[in-house]
Amino acid sequence: MKAMQRGQKNREKENWVGQTVKVKSFTPLEKTGMAFLHGELWKIKSKDQLDVDDTAIIEKVEGLTLIVKQKKS
Repeated sequence: MKAMQRGQKNREKENWVGQTVKVKSFTPLEKTGMAFLHGELWKIKSKDQLDVDDTAIIEKVEGLTLIVKQKKS
């Protein structure tokens, strides 16, 4: 039963690819930060330089970390 629930949650996270998040913090040297998604704060990683209040697009979900790229205007 628990394995089924984990599988369902993983599928839900896969559906997040392409959604946007609002960056709340970002450390350029570490390329990590925090962003809001669905009313919750999530860890983010990005190769792009992000600033607070930037909008980023989810490329991938790795566990509890969102891999994002900067949204081009």
